[in-house]
Parts: sequence; structure tokens; C-alpha cells
Amino acid sequence: MKQIARAALLFGISFFGVMGQEAPPLRVTVRLVQIDAVVQDKAGHHIADLKREELRLLQDGKERKITHFSYIDVTPAGSSHERNGRQQPERVYTPAAPMTVRDIRRTVALVVDDLGLSWESMHRVKGGLREFVDRHLQADDAVAIVRTGSGTGTLQQFTTDRQMLYAAIDRLHWTGLSRAGVDSVKPMNEDELAQVGNGRAQSISMQTFERFRSRSYTLGTLGALNRVVEELGKKPGRKSAVLFSDGLQIFSGQDDRITGGPVSDRLRRLCEQANRAGVSFYTVDTRGPIVLAMRAVDTVRSGPAAAQLSIGRHKEYTEKQEGMAMLARETGGVFSGGRNDLALAAANALGDQSGYYLIGYDPGPGVFDDEQAVTKFHRIKILVKRAGAKVRTRPGFYGVADRPAPPPKTDRQSQLLAAIRDPFQSGDIGLRLSAIYAITEQTGPAILAMLHIDGAKLDFHEVPGSELQAAVDVALISFGEEGHAEASTADTYQIRVKPEQLEEARQRGFVYKVTHKLERPGAYQVRVAVRDATTGRVDSASQFVELPDWRQRRLAVSGVLLTADGGGNTASVLRQFGPKTKMSYSIEVYNARPETTILSRLYRDGKLVWTGQEHSIPGAERVPLSRDLTFDNGAAAGNYVLEVRAVRREGGKIREAASQWTDFEILGDGGR
Repeated sequence: MKQIARAALLFGISFFGVMGQEAPPLRVTVRLVQIDAVVQDKAGHHIADLKREELRLLQDGKERKITHFSYIDVTPAGSSHERNGRQQPERVYTPAAPMTVRDIRRTVALVVDDLGLSWESMHRVKGGLREFVDRHLQADDAVAIVRTGSGTGTLQQFTTDRQMLYAAIDRLHWTGLSRAGVDSVKPMNEDELAQVGNGRAQSISMQTFERFRSRSYTLGTLGALNRVVEELGKKPGRKSAVLFSDGLQIFSGQDDRITGGPVSDRLRRLCEQANRAGVSFYTVDTRGPIVLAMRAVDTVRSGPAAAQLSIGRHKEYTEKQEGMAMLARETGGVFSGGRNDLALAAANALGDQSGYYLIGYDPGPGVFDDEQAVTKFHRIKILVKRAGAKVRTRPGFYGVADRPAPPPKTDRQSQLLAAIRDPFQSGDIGLRLSAIYAITEQTGPAILAMLHIDGAKLDFHEVPGSELQAAVDVALISFGEEGHAEASTADTYQIRVKPEQLEEARQRGFVYKVTHKLERPGAYQVRVAVRDATTGRVDSASQFVELPDWRQRRLAVSGVLLTADGGGNTASVLRQFGPKTKMSYSIEVYNARPETTILSRLYRDGKLVWTGQEHSIPGAERVPLSRDLTFDNGAAAGNYVLEVRAVRREGGKIREAASQWTDFEILGDGGR
């Protein structure tokens, strides 16, 4: 017998965050400074076989003895997702496996500076990001696509799910709030030259306003980067941020160059924060290789004006690169400018993160004793003795020791909220989530979520009535695109079994169902956390679900529910089947019209391996369908993706199309 007891939990949380973190590469204590360094040969390849005696370390110009030395290899294990060649015309959304902290080797924030991108550059960035996800992303890379001009929503979370990343890229758009215009390079206009006596000249007040606007929006970008660093600092693996921008201008006028200005100060503090968090910035000038000479769009009538405007254009172009170059240089990263292949620039950033040396040394007396220690910067320089080798590291640190991280909270609510926030599964219990979109008669548009909880890891104890009981706290939240909780459920799931049923129950596990009614279409991430109430062990899972706009009366397909003979709900959630199991799938097609057909296709490792027979369905507002999946000689063991596609034709031409995907696993001969 199973009983569910309602329990109150508060979910006033922001989705962008986790609790646990690793020790960062730059670690500063009163007795040890630990810093990371990348060493490469002339061809740019990593050198991984250096010995301690081949390096010298200088602090403030004085040599310090290296006491700790090791090479950390974070080369990705490889991924079946990686594909050679250009992006295929039709994507296969192979769902990502659940992430655990042990699996992640690199954590990367791809930061799209929509506060500083022109319309032209935004178009290039979207294309570059799609190609990067298609060709370069590895299965053990946790990636987030973050916009500087908007909040941290569901589509800006760290994930290995390509479908979620594609959805985030598709929603990128240029905004008129950007400090950049339509073109990557502003057209030259002689009428805008501020000359005394020229009635067409741009007024001094307008120039002041433009400088103020540029400075404010640059500070907005740096503020967003500050939040990115805060979140990256909590993540596992080698951590980096790749910034795509038309530029960061440090000084917006002569006054800033004299006084330093707010952008310079904020940028310096951002670099220090990134170094403390172990984050390296790789900055990409998205303007690409551009022509700075006169162009057809320029409005210039005289030679002197052309010369003056040309000088100004070159000056502005280089000044916008200064901030990006500094951000990369001061955090151990690389600045990339003057190139068209933005995908390759991002891939090179990941490649640069494939390994590094972790070096520790005693900073010596007086570094933290001086009253001015907090404001004094201690410069670090590493020299390599091997011929042709070059080293890149962080420039130094301020004389303040790191504060110890507070211990994690162990109460019920804190553990569940921390697990909900954390994109990485702990595996402490064993949890699988299957979430699909559907329109139910009771709720209307909704997400149907089914959880499978591994019974083998639950703690059962005796209760009155000659039964055994385990209590599981369950919290499930559906987050919308902007990161707000659109729907939530919190329960205590009390499971009771008879002693003679315990072994079977442990092997079979337990299924828990939740329906979340949703008021609007869009992209959602369903996140669930479970906690054994007796032992305090916690686990989590997540799934990306995209709800079509049902209000437009367009062709749509529900989520795909897989079933198997004798498997019950357990098989539908685990999506694991024997090689000769009789399988079937169920869907609903919405807003079908005459000449609508259904076609199912099966992919393995991104390759098409089976195509079902296309068949027509009746025109109706709601058409439920169920079809068998039969394979002549059984299916080979491995991971598969099933696509179900609905198409409406008129006169032989496709007018509407909608599809849904689900993944499943065929077990070997020894599987159940």
C-alpha cells in the first residue's frame, strides 16, 4: 500500500544556481598560493610532460620555491554526438544522458553580449553557435548560452542537452537597446563632425549622451559577466566563459583616461573575481575581418573630412578591443579577433581548456600581514626553461586569503532546494524522469511527469501492521523561459510493502506521477528532486520540454509515450527494453486537417536505421494514435531516438509539419 502525505515547501527561488563547488585553480591562503598555468609549444599544442625543475616562479620579481606541481588532464572522453562536416539540414536531437559531477570535465558559459552586438554580428553569432553545438560539443561538456541583456532563465542553464541549446540559440535576437547599431562598423558621415560654425554638426550634448549611453551599457555587460562568474565558480570541471561581443571600450572619453573611469575599475574587479573563482575568459570580436577604409555607405564629400573620419574609425575599432583583450589576458584566456569562423573560435577555447598545470608555492612572510595587503596586488610570473615553450597563467592576486566555504545545510527543505538548483545528478538514490507535453481533458495544456525511484537505495523500516515503510520527499518544478517557477509540486511519498514483497519492490522500483497545468506555450525545464527522509540521501533529474503554441490552431504533436508488454509504468519511465520486447508508442495529434500523415523514424548514434510506413490520419482537433514498433530480427543493443512526425500537405507540397522525439535503450541479451 502506498500513501502520499502533503507537505509544504516554499519555492521562491531563482533557477540559476547550485550549492556545491570545487576548489578553484587560483587558491590563496596564508601558507599556500595555488595557480594554474597552460604551457604550449610553437604550434599551440599542449605540453603535458614538463618536470617541476623546468619551471621558475616569480612573485613580485622574487623567485619562490614550487612546493606543489601536477598536470591536470581534462581532455574530453569523446562523444558519439560529435559529427564531421557541416550542419546537417535536419537535426537529430539525441537527448543527453543525466549529468553527474563526476562526468563533467569542462563547464563553459557561451556569453552572447546582446547589449553590445550589432544586428549584423548577432546573425553571425547565431550561425556560429549552431555550428559549434553541431560539430564541437562533447558529451561531458556542460554548456550554458547566456545573454547579457536579459535575465537568467531556463534557456540559460548549464546542460549537455543539445535540444535545449538549440532552443536557446533560436531565441537569440538583436535588440535596439544594444550600444552597437545595425552594422558592425558605423558608417562615416561628414555631417556628424563637430565643427565650429557648422549648423549640421552634432551637438556637444549629443556626443556626451552617446558616451554616457555606451558607458552605461558596457557596465551592464560587465555586471552580467559578474553574475556568470559567480555561477561558474560553483560548477565542476575546468571553467571558462566565451564572450561574443563587438567590443568593450574601457575609456569613453579623455576624462576616463585621466581618472581611470568606472569601466576600468569594474573590469579590474571582474578579473580578480574570475581568477578567484578559477574562471578563464576567452573573448571573441564578432565584427570579424572588416574593412576600415572608405565604403559605399559612407557620406563624405571632402578629403580632410575623410581623413579625420577614417582616423576616428580606426581608433574606435582598436579601443573596443582593449577591454576584451584585457579580460582574456588577465584571466589566463585568449582574445580572438579578425576572424569569420566564430564556431572555431569557441572550439579553440574549449581545446585550450583540455589540460593545465596546477602549481603551488609558499607566498612568504609579510604578504598578508601588511595593513595594505587587501589593496596590494602581487604579480606572478612563470618562466619555462624548455626551448620553444610558452606559458600562460593568471597575472597575480591581491593579498587577502580565501574564506572557507560554509558547510551545506542538511535540513529537508534546504537539501531539496539545493538539488532542484543543481544541474548535476548525485546518483545517491537512483532517479529517472520522463516528461511529455499533452492536452488533457481535466487540465488542458500540461506537462505530464513520471518519476522512477530506485527501490534498492531506499531505507525501509518496520511500522505497525507487519509492514515495512520508506518515506521519500519529492519536489518538482516546471521553470519557464525566464527562470520563474510556473508550476510546482511538493509531497512526501510514503511507501509501504509487506516483508515478502520487499525484494521484488526493490528490484522493480516505484513510479510517481505529477501533472503540471501550464497557461502559456514556450520552453520549459522540468526539474525534480527526491530525498530519502530517513537517511537524507538526495538525487535529482531534469528534462527539457517545449510546448507548441496551441492557441494558433496549428498542427502539433504531443510527447511520445513508450510502452512494452508487461512493462507497465516502469518501462515507460525507464525507457529500457529487451532486444525482442514488443514495444509500442502512443501520441496525440492536434489540429489535424485533411491530407495529414504520420511517419515514424528510428535513429541510432545519429544515423537513421529504420523508417516506418507513412499513413494518413483523419482531420480532427484531437487524434489519439498508438503504433507498434517491430524489428524483424530484434534491435541491436544501444541507445536509440524515435522521431514521430506529422505532416500536412496541399497539392503535394508540405504546408505544416510537427514532430516529437524520445530516447530509449535496447538492453543486451542479459537485460530485462
